[in-house]
Amino acid sequence: MKSSFTSFWLPGILSVILVAMDSRFQWLRRVEFINDLIYKPSIPGLVATIVLVVVIWGLISLYFRNNWATKELRIITSSDFQLSRATSLLGYIQNIDKQYKGSLIQERFQLILQNLQGHNASDKVSTLLGGQSGVDSAHIHSGYGPLRALVWALPGLGFMGTAYEMAASIGGLGTALTTTQDYSGLRNLLVSDVVPHLAGAFDITLFALGSSVVMFLLLSLVFHREERTVFDTDALCLKVISRIQDTQAVPGNIIGQENLSGDMKVLSQQLNLLSSALSQINQDNSSLYQHLGSINTNLSNIQQKVSELKNSVDKDQEVILRRVSR
Repeated sequence: MKSSFTSFWLPGILSVILVAMDSRFQWLRRVEFINDLIYKPSIPGLVATIVLVVVIWGLISLYFRNNWATKELRIITSSDFQLSRATSLLGYIQNIDKQYKGSLIQERFQLILQNLQGHNASDKVSTLLGGQSGVDSAHIHSGYGPLRALVWALPGLGFMGTAYEMAASIGGLGTALTTTQDYSGLRNLLVSDVVPHLAGAFDITLFALGSSVVMFLLLSLVFHREERTVFDTDALCLKVISRIQDTQAVPGNIIGQENLSGDMKVLSQQLNLLSSALSQINQDNSSLYQHLGSINTNLSNIQQKVSELKNSVDKDQEVILRRVSR
């Protein structure tokens, strides 16, 4: 349970009220052993009353915790059944989030919804859910600390009552030995001041020890149920995480392409820009190749013209030389 007041302090207040109301309604009269203990005079009656308050305190607290665990297990079973029939993972998580407000599984699914978008969402969700599982488990363990303290205090309270009764009987024995001179007087003092204390000396201890055994067994059973709620919640969250990984591997399977993250959309836009740039580069390369071809053709024409001009100059030079030699 998440509230320490509901799980611990409220049962304590109710137990004090119930025990206080017994003086008026006598609802413990049916249990003579306990009724005789709490109405003993002086310290033994007070110790027995404290033991009774602690026992009722623990029983009410365990009752509240068991009801919470039972409710959580039903929610987990229902959520697991709905997951097996879900066609849309996102719709399923949102439905559970609205349907089971305040439950353990709703808090886990709320964590999934807050971190479902973005790059490597499944890895992030897995890490966060693992940490949350540890927090929930530690919270349950710490919640049982005060209850265990109450259970282990019961034998100590019982022995306190026994110690007082034994001390009273020894005190009565000393009084009997110092104030009586004959056997009948000694016997009467022993019967009135020593034997009653010895006879009831271990009643409180018996009550406290028996209550502590029953309380410890009930505490272990309820604690096991609460641990099971965390384990079953973890198992269901693992199933959800596996579905998240599947939707990333097969786009549009459950979550759908309309729910792609912003990072994927930005990446798609960048890829489109890169494709356009590569196409433009290819076009520019084609134009460049054409220009280079025309330049090559022009260079060939120029080379041919230069060769023709050189031949013409050589012929003219020969004609001039011939004329000069004549």
